[in-house]
Amino acid sequence: MRVPKFIESMAAGVLKTLAGILTKPRVVREAELFVDVVICIALAITPGLFGWFLCITFFLLRDVFTAQRLSPGKSLYNLRIIKVADGSPAEWKMTVVRNLILLTPILNVVDIFYFIKHGRRLTDVWLKFDVVQDMVDSAPQDEQDDDNPPTSD
Repeated sequence: MRVPKFIESMAAGVLKTLAGILTKPRVVREAELFVDVVICIALAITPGLFGWFLCITFFLLRDVFTAQRLSPGKSLYNLRIIKVADGSPAEWKMTVVRNLILLTPILNVVDIFYFIKHGRRLTDVWLKFDVVQDMVDSAPQDEQDDDNPPTSD
């Protein structure tokens, strides 16, 4: 059975729109935060107060765990925290302060509403940070054969 042309073009339009939405920086930021929150909730359901301790510790230090200072969500979506002034990576102490705001009553609500309205956290504005997405090179790189190293004549 042949699919009518208008349904085919409509489906292609919907897929193109979805692809555009899912690659927008704001949606990527929300997806990154969702991954980190799911991990935090999984830690919080550990029995007793130890689970809450793990959850809060993870949330505060989530951008400090790796050498690149990336949370699991940020590394999944190729995001990194940089200083607006010079583009260098944020210091680990400042990323802890950045995350501490989300655990502070009232400030976290203000920060979340600011993010919803502007697509950027108020904490990032205060600390002069930005979260940027690294562009991943999808072109295949030339791989050298380890058995036959290049020779220089």
